[in-house]
Amino acid sequence: MNLVYSEDHRLLADSAREFLAARSPVSRQRALRDEGGVNGFDPQLWQDAVALGWSAIPFPENLGGL
Repeated sequence: MNLVYSEDHRLLADSAREFLAARSPVSRQRALRDEGGVNGFDPQLWQDAVALGWSAIPFPENLGGL
């Protein structure tokens, strides 16, 4: 088993870290929690993550994933 991240994995991790730091800091997550809304998450943030292709990551290419 290879436990060393590939360049693709590192690029994805860096991209996610930067995106979430800018768009969803801990203070924003706490505010969402404290608001007690139905969603409990930021729908626009989720849509933006989907637009980046993140929801396709766990699926093989032949099923439309990455």
